[in-house]
Amino acid sequence: MDEPSKQNIFKTIVMGLRSRVTGSNLSRSEMLLSGLVGLSVLLMIYALASNYIFVGTRVVLTIGDEMNLDREDLRTKYRAYSQMNSVGSISDLSKFMEEVKNREVIRILGTEQLDVVSSSELYSASLKELNLSEAEKSRSEIQIEIADILAEADITHREFHDELSVNIYRRKFINLLRSDMLDEGNIYRLDMIRDSSNRIDLLVSEIDSGSQFAAAADRLGMQLIAALDGENYWLSRIEIENNLDPDVADWVLTAEEPAISKPFTIADTDEVAIYRLSEIRVEQYDLALLSKWANMLFDGIVAERRESLSIDEQFSEDDRLWLLNETGLQLR
Repeated sequence: MDEPSKQNIFKTIVMGLRSRVTGSNLSRSEMLLSGLVGLSVLLMIYALASNYIFVGTRVVLTIGDEMNLDREDLRTKYRAYSQMNSVGSISDLSKFMEEVKNREVIRILGTEQLDVVSSSELYSASLKELNLSEAEKSRSEIQIEIADILAEADITHREFHDELSVNIYRRKFINLLRSDMLDEGNIYRLDMIRDSSNRIDLLVSEIDSGSQFAAAADRLGMQLIAALDGENYWLSRIEIENNLDPDVADWVLTAEEPAISKPFTIADTDEVAIYRLSEIRVEQYDLALLSKWANMLFDGIVAERRESLSIDEQFSEDDRLWLLNETGLQLR
């Protein structure tokens, strides 16, 4: 825009303002131009103000249709997690984001399927997560101590309770799963050999010719290992169903001991495996084992629900640097 045009517009604005003050009249075209310029200025001011006001509140993590979190929400979650015994300190950004996603999926499951968390449940959870005891203090003294801890961490009671509710939902789901479990059941002694397909074919030929499984493996220099992580020989039905390939699990749970499996391919490798089921027996399960299985089942439920949700991280470089600076998280 040239200088004379700028001067004309400025003159029109001044004349419009003067007419407001003095009551003098402008022509219709001058009034229209003055109004349009004034509107443009107002829109520019609004845009600048909006950009300033909403800095830092842009959504950076979306989980399904239910959850939209900005970077300040993530900072609050980090502060809350750092105060909770069940979560504790997390130093890696990627691990922190995984924790956030899993916990928000649990929140979705909880709000869909469970009752609203009560104030007494939140109070009990606060004691547990903050490692506090009522043994020598009154409830009012404990509440003051909780308030001091949260103030020091720069989080509100509501923000902390939002995270406690996730812990309560998780505990309730696990208790429900645990209540459906039998206190005793079959356990299976299972070992395996994994090797190249050519060497496994040699082993199968030895067994088909009448050799014992262990003796044939020994002659071929093959090592028998536990079927799960090379450590656990005795497996429950739950462990078999949740940790072994579905085809292998089906074979184990329908076989009669002693039994030798056909070769099974091992995913993402060039190897195959052959399994030996040597014994099945009934065993009374201890509480720790049942709790472990319930946790494992629930983790599977969370993973399955997470797969069904659209999860989108929308971090800008500025968002990421801001969060790292605010929390002390690190990139790995």
